[in-house]
Amino acid sequence: MENFKQYCELYTRGLTNDEDEPLKIVHEKISDRWEVAVTVSSNNFQQISFVNGIATTKVGTLSPAA
Repeated sequence: MENFKQYCELYTRGLTNDEDEPLKIVHEKISDRWEVAVTVSSNNFQQISFVNGIATTKVGTLSPAA
């Protein structure tokens, strides 16, 4: 695996949309430090997120600025 987009494609390999087409990934390299990738969930809402290579599996909330 050479880059972040290829890593993301591991999650969608073999999955198709309602028209039986492979799921597409929208990927953007924003800077040397930020990359974002998005695709649709195959059933219900699902998310996978990483920060600095660490899976962020616990959902957090935003609190109002003090």
